[in-house]
Parts: sequence; structure tokens; C-alpha cells
Amino acid sequence: MGAGYAASEEAVAMGLPEQRYTVGMSLGIVDNTTLYLAYRIDNDYEVSDGGTGEDAQAASMKVAVKF
Repeated sequence: MGAGYAASEEAVAMGLPEQRYTVGMSLGIVDNTTLYLAYRIDNDYEVSDGGTGEDAQAASMKVAVKF
């Protein structure tokens, strides 16, 4: 299991969020197979700073098979 936080300053022109929170975990589900789940929340810059002032959320899942 892991968690992360990232922040940027004055990077709105690059399309980066002002703040990003991430959590993820991996699980061995059967022999040689791993499931990875992640969830992320992005907070954009305020409109007065050139951003949208909105938040975005994303979830992802990966399955890795080793052979």
C-alpha cells in the first residue's frame, strides 16, 4: 500500500494540478498474477490564477501476469 502527495506552484500553463493526492495498493491474487488499484484526486488552480478552480478524480486498475 502506498500514498502520495504532490504540489506545484505557478505550473498552470503546463496543465499540472496545484495539488494531487494518490493512494494505491497491490494484491497478489493468484500465482504470478498481481492486481494494482489506485485512486487519485487533483485540485486545479483557482480561476483567478488561470486554472479552472475544479477538482478531478480518477481510479485505475492494472493486472500484471508474470510468465
